[in-house]
Amino acid sequence: DSAQLNESVSRNDAEALDRQYLLLLGVREEYMEIFLHRERQGILQQSLAVFTDLAEITRDYFATGRAHQHEVVQSQLELTRVQERFVGMKQQEEQARARLAEKIGADAFRELDPNWPLISQPAPAEQIIANLAEHPRLRAWQHEIAKSRTSEEIARQAYKPGFAVDLAYGGRSGQNTDGTNRTDMLSVFVTMDIPLFTKNRQDRVLASSIADTSATQFARDDVYRSMKARIEENAATLTREQERLELYQEYLLPQAAFNAEAAFEAYQDAVDDLTTLMRARIGEYELKLSHAALRADEIITRARLLYFQGEAS
Repeated sequence: DSAQLNESVSRNDAEALDRQYLLLLGVREEYMEIFLHRERQGILQQSLAVFTDLAEITRDYFATGRAHQHEVVQSQLELTRVQERFVGMKQQEEQARARLAEKIGADAFRELDPNWPLISQPAPAEQIIANLAEHPRLRAWQHEIAKSRTSEEIARQAYKPGFAVDLAYGGRSGQNTDGTNRTDMLSVFVTMDIPLFTKNRQDRVLASSIADTSATQFARDDVYRSMKARIEENAATLTREQERLELYQEYLLPQAAFNAEAAFEAYQDAVDDLTTLMRARIGEYELKLSHAALRADEIITRARLLYFQGEAS
């Protein structure tokens, strides 16, 4: 049936568009993981410089009797820990690039822009949900429902009498008894197909078509509810992530930097010990690493909402 064929074509087009959107989302997620590993490597490189200087200072203090041997060991241990984390981040970046290469090929290994990626702010959750029926994933289901309803209508037509008209023209040779030529014949046949005993076939076909339509509608509704729930979840997550980012920018990072500098000055003045300074320095770079992860998470959450929004922004 041409109507069913058209619905199948439209469904395939919608599914293809949905796959494009999913591919874009997958690339964004993998790219952000790569970018995050690079950003964290930069933070750890800065920490390496700090802990290298600290290890040298501690060795100098030990040589002059201002520091104990265990402090020299402690400073070297923390330096080695940072080095190990740096190597681990490099390994994770390489693994993430390999995964991205499955989607985009050799471009996954090119040098990254040092700036954080720009991505659009998604629409409010209520607006995305209001327009959700136009999302290609749900449109594909709607075309499948329409196709199933066409099958149902075809099954209903089987209950109605079917008429057929057949027209035939036949030329005749020979002559009549009076010597005249025999005339050609034009025949018209009218047939009528009356569906009898529908319990045996038509009822089963119609019941099956109705069941298929109902099952397809239920499946579409399940997909809609799942997408709606994920939109609400990601919207709530985005709000909290943006609130946390403000706290990092306004309070946590400045306070951690101030605390580390104060601890360093106190250690130089022999007011505080090395453990206090180490704790302050470790706390500072851990906060920076957490802040970078949160920035990446916030961008990924926006990308997921843009997928449900049905835009490649």
